[in-house]
This record gives sequence, C-alpha cells and structure tokens, in this order.
Amino acid sequence: QNAIDNAGYLDDLSGFDVESLAKTYLVNELAGNVGYLRLSSTYLYIPYGQATIYAGPAEGFDSSFGTPVDGTDPEKHIVIDFAFYADCTAFKERVATLRASFQNLIGDVLLGNADSAAASLHSIAYYSARIASSQAMNQMLWGLGESSDSTVASLSTYQANVDAMAAWVRQRNAWLASALAADDQRTVSDGVYQISEKPERRN
Repeated sequence: QNAIDNAGYLDDLSGFDVESLAKTYLVNELAGNVGYLRLSSTYLYIPYGQATIYAGPAEGFDSSFGTPVDGTDPEKHIVIDFAFYADCTAFKERVATLRASFQNLIGDVLLGNADSAAASLHSIAYYSARIASSQAMNQMLWGLGESSDSTVASLSTYQANVDAMAAWVRQRNAWLASALAADDQRTVSDGVYQISEKPERRN
C-alpha cells in the first residue's frame, strides 16, 4: 500500500502471489487498460484464512482496447510504467515464462477461430455475435456512443467498431512479442519506468 500511495516500487514480492500478478498484468497490458494501477480497475485480495495477497479479478475495461484518448497507440506500454512490482525479478521471470503461451492464446483463440482448452475463452467474432441482439436494442435507444474528452469517437456501425478493436488487438499482440522480451532486461534504475514522474496519474 505504501508503494502505491507514494508512487513507488516494491523491491521484492514476499507475501504476494506472483502468478496472479503476472497474469493480471498481461491481460491488462494487452488490453491497454489505462485504468489499471492508475484509477479504479485494480483489485487485490487476501483469501480468508491465508496471508498471501492475490491480484484480480481482472475487470474494469471500459478504458481499454484503443478507446481512451491516451491509450489509442497499440505500440506503447500503457500499464508497466505504473506497476509497483515492475522491477521485481520474480515478476519478470514469471512474465517471461507465461508470455509465449499467453500470446498464442490471444492469436489462436481471441483473434482466431479456436476455442481455449477449457472453453473459457472464445473469439472476438464469437462474442460479437453473442451480444448482437442486445447491442441492436441498445443502439436503438442510445446510438453507438459519443466521443468525450477521454474517449475516441465511435465509428459509424457496430461491425466497424468490432473490426477496429480486432485490428487494434492484433497489432498490439504482435508488438508485445518484442516489447515483453525487452522488458526482461528493463529496470527502474534504467529510467524506463516513469511512475515517480507521474504521481498525478495515481489519484
């Protein structure tokens, strides 16, 4: 908590479940979730009777997938600069272990036509079709949405917005392949992580 409040870092992750930190980070970095670790999309919990801190659930993605004004670029870090665990060896090692299978899952399932082994993840096309009727009713009542100071303007049709999101995710997933590999060698002392220079983003 002190690390978060003071826009600082932890030197080690004793007391944290590194697996959940790494997986939650990967999901949020892929999504370009500008709210994670900055605003209200960060959840940590301690199971009853335990002492270990877990990350999750991953939710609060209304400012993600290229829709926020400060998160439209699919080829830049959005989350890691604000991560209090960014310089911990255990975290970086776990991300290095997980990243290939994670990106394959995104490429084969979310951006493809395969189902995940546990059938818990499907393609963007699957989800788009699944909510099509509900979306059509919402659009009758409220339209496709409007831009604001913090979000980009909606495109002219529902399918155009779906296609734009899929294209953004595809480009981001490809960029992350090299970016995450480079992250293995990055440290706070390199001046890469800018959290101490952006305390206002932590409010």
